[in-house]
Amino acid sequence: MPSAVDVDSWLRIQTWPDLRELVAETPTTPYVHPYGFIVFRIEAEWFPDWQIRLHLWPSRVEMLRRIQENGVADQLVHCHGWDMKSIVCLGSLTEHRYKLRTGDNYTKRLYQVISDYATGKSTLVAQPDQVEPILVSNTQREELADIYYIQAGEFHSTMTSSGPSVSLVATSRTQIGASRVVGPLIKDGLTSNIRQPVEDANFLLDSYDELYLDSTTGVDRWASFVFLVDEYHRVLVVRPTRRPELWQPIGGRSEQVDRDPMATVIREAREEIGIRLDPSQLIKLETADRDVGKGKVHFWVKFIESGLPIDIAPAEILAWDWIPLDMLADLPMYTGTRAALERLRRYVERFGQS
Repeated sequence: MPSAVDVDSWLRIQTWPDLRELVAETPTTPYVHPYGFIVFRIEAEWFPDWQIRLHLWPSRVEMLRRIQENGVADQLVHCHGWDMKSIVCLGSLTEHRYKLRTGDNYTKRLYQVISDYATGKSTLVAQPDQVEPILVSNTQREELADIYYIQAGEFHSTMTSSGPSVSLVATSRTQIGASRVVGPLIKDGLTSNIRQPVEDANFLLDSYDELYLDSTTGVDRWASFVFLVDEYHRVLVVRPTRRPELWQPIGGRSEQVDRDPMATVIREAREEIGIRLDPSQLIKLETADRDVGKGKVHFWVKFIESGLPIDIAPAEILAWDWIPLDMLADLPMYTGTRAALERLRRYVERFGQS
């Protein structure tokens, strides 16, 4: 069974409810970027070669207002000293890519960025070159699009397309060079950009909850899971790619085609492990409030014979195992799953496989 987390697979499967829960449970450092968006530096250690950032973008009008207020409207073209991968989880972003021309008659200058996270300040130090950015491409990035790659040293700018948006970013830990910004000619060749603290993170995150609900009408109305239990009272549990530090039974969120929660769990079992569940053999265990997202989570139990052939979906499941029921309490899992597990334990003690 695989155990390493692939950062590309993880990025592709994330949704806003996952990220909201991740921010709530994982140490983060939030700040307001001078370019007008909010950054949450997520201190997850799943990816030795990558750092994870959550970017919350305001509406285009609000972003332009913040940029003007911060005095950085003529500093948007920049490059990073590291490779970057990102994906849009909500809304849309507009990406511009540039090449630079160098010459003594150009009216802009290249600056090296010296960042000091301890003080929340970036210092821009003028370089000898006078430059002019030339637009090379303009890309509209939408939800469900594939990963967007920006290589170290590649000049670009990013802007909200219209309304608020969310992007998830992985930046390389192994390739760290100088970041640079194209800016105006400054007399002393030195200026600073200040990163402001986020004053009310929960209120901010709540506003993106509403954005997610508006964008997913008819989808993600509930979640459904099934505990598959064999005659030795072993339970099939998986580590999902979406949250690789947690274990859970087979299941997931509703989609547009699901007429009810049972239809969701039947579809998820077919997609995740390649088995077809008989609805008449599913025993309802519990319905509770969800740990991730809005609405309810539904749990079932199904008793099966050991040796059931399964076909794991590698894009969704990082690892899986049949674990004795009395050992599951030692595994990290969602609070709601742990409560359903306790109900499962009582059910098995009382009824066995009847």
